[in-house]
This record gives sequence, C-alpha cells and structure tokens, in this order.
Amino acid sequence: MSAFFGGSRSLNGVGGTAKGFVTTLEDLTLRQDLAKLTFLPWREVIPLRGSLLRSNRAWCPTCFEEMSQEGLPIYEPLIWNIKILSICPKHGNRLRDRCHHCNSKNFVLNHKSRPGFCSKCGQWLGENVEFDTIQELLELEWQIFIVRNLSGMLSYPQEHVSKLNRNILVGNVNTLIDHFTNGSVKAFSEKFNIKRTTLRSWLNASKLPCLKSLFEICYMTGNSVCDLMLNPSMPISNPRNAMPMAERTTTRRPKKSDVGPEVEKHLRHTILRSGIKSPPMTEVARELGYSKYLLCRHYPELCLAISENHRRFKRVCKENKLQNICERVKEAIVMLSASGIYPSRAKVEDYLQKPGIFFDKTVRNTWRTNLTEILNK
Repeated sequence: MSAFFGGSRSLNGVGGTAKGFVTTLEDLTLRQDLAKLTFLPWREVIPLRGSLLRSNRAWCPTCFEEMSQEGLPIYEPLIWNIKILSICPKHGNRLRDRCHHCNSKNFVLNHKSRPGFCSKCGQWLGENVEFDTIQELLELEWQIFIVRNLSGMLSYPQEHVSKLNRNILVGNVNTLIDHFTNGSVKAFSEKFNIKRTTLRSWLNASKLPCLKSLFEICYMTGNSVCDLMLNPSMPISNPRNAMPMAERTTTRRPKKSDVGPEVEKHLRHTILRSGIKSPPMTEVARELGYSKYLLCRHYPELCLAISENHRRFKRVCKENKLQNICERVKEAIVMLSASGIYPSRAKVEDYLQKPGIFFDKTVRNTWRTNLTEILNK
C-alpha cells in the first residue's frame, strides 16, 4: 500500500492509473468530465514517462488561508503538481513542499490525506506569507513564462484539446529547425542544448518530448506551448539569449581505463563487508564518484553481487521489522484486554501509534490468532 501512495502522483498524469481512476469515479458520480482534472486530455503530446509531475504535494499556504477565510472549498489546483513550476500563479510566492509544523513531505495521496492539512501531523498548512518570492530576475522570468503557458494549457478549449495530433507538434519542431538553424538538426541540438539522438527521436515520432523540454524550447524561441502543440500555422518569434538553468554539456563515454584499479578493489571490499550492512549500488557509486551505470557496465559481476547482497539485507531487515511489529501487536492486545478495552484493529493502531500496520497480511493473521486466544480464555 505504501508503494501505491508513493506513486500516487500518477493519478494526475496521462497513464493507465489516471485513466482507471477517472473511469471509476465517472461511473460512481455519473459525470463525464473528470478527465479535465488531470492531464489525460493532453496524453497525445505528453509522454507517459518524464518529468511532468511532482512525487510529493506542493502548495501555496496563502491560497489555503484565503480559501479558509472566504469560506471557499479547500482544494489543491492541478497546476501545483507540475514539477517545473515553483511559484504560485496567483501570489507569486514559492510553493512549499514541507509542512511548516513538522517539516515533513506529503505524498500526493495518503490514507490520512485531507486538502489543506498535513497528512503526517494533521496540522493546517495555510498561513499568510509575504515576500517569499524568487529574487533572481532570470529565474523569475522563466517561472512567469511557465505560469502563463501552464494556465493557457489548462484553460484551453476542450474541443480543441480533444483534436490533439502529435504530427502537428513534430511539424512545428521541424519548422523551428528550418527557421533557426536552416534545417540543421545538429546545429539546433547544440543551440538549444538537446541531445541529437533525442531530437531525432522526436522528429520521427518514436518518442515524445517531455513537458520541460517543450517549455525550454518555447521559452528560447519566444513561442507559446499551446501553439507548438496545437497550431499548424505557428508564428515564429524572436529567440531569447539565455536560459535560467545550467547548460547541458555532451561528454565522451568514459572508458574502463578511466575508472582505475582502486574502484575494483573498493567493490570487492564492499562485497566482503556486506555481513554488517549491504549498501545499494547507488550509494556505492556515490562514494566512488562514478555513475552507477558506468560501474555496472565495466564490472557487471561485482555490481550484481553487491545488488544481490543489498536485496538480501533488505529482506532480512523487513522480516525483523515485521516480527517486531507482530510482537508489539501481541502486547497491545494483552494490554488493551487487561484494561477492559476490546482490542480492535483501530484500537491496536492507536495504542501503538502506527497507522496502516494491518495492511500486511502477517500482522492481520497475528492479530486474529491472538485475539481468538484472548477471547477463548
């Protein structure tokens, strides 16, 4: 269940999870327009995988406070979920992603989710915030551009969005290449910091550009994102000279000789000390200062052994944790029963202050077995 909550951002996306939830809710509510609350209408031009949505909630505390004071329904606009957006479209303040009471991040959906409240501590997330804005002028200009274009996308007439065709997007990218680099894919990829293979995959429609890439291209060329996606006669504007983000650089693929013998020694040492704690390959690569994929390509057997040790270590940790929870459930049942309280699942969760523990079948069976023993005494 925790994996479901961790991936709950996909409920607002363009994939099967969003489609399934929308279909179910439309059947239950007898409405036929709930897809507009997600990015499903744009699925023809937005890839299933990519940097579209945040993995955690983000919000404007001033918006929440105003909704509460004006007696309006408390809700979280879809635009807050967009990963590249960092300011509130209404107030210009930075969006928050941590509760100002407990400093916790929240999943998009949780079994304790409540609009406007932290799902960890339950406190109100709204407050009046002043002057929490972006100071860097170029970054602020970039965010304002994102706000305008995202607002334009989400408010675009649905009769036009329903006619989305990725061929229009491909044709407009070709038009930009013709205009800015005289048809040279290589020059365009260098000018706009896009890998040439990535650009060619867009042009032959084998892949779709992620939303961030579309916004960067439109920002640099002075076009609107809606025009790029929907307008076959897209007007050409004057380009900008700078982007408020670090430029991508193309580097040659490292060779095995670049890694050095000390790396292999470190990998072997990691395998030998795996009895205490087995780190994942990501952590080992970070310690060495190399890409995980580089290490796996040059030392596949060693990396596979490290990964297998880590999986075994995680499995043992999970079993120990589960055993500990089951022991605590037994103790809770005894203590509650001794106090004259029926040890229901809810009471046991409250007693242990561990909501959601009964999602696990083993814990449920432990509770059921021990409850039966207590009642039969």
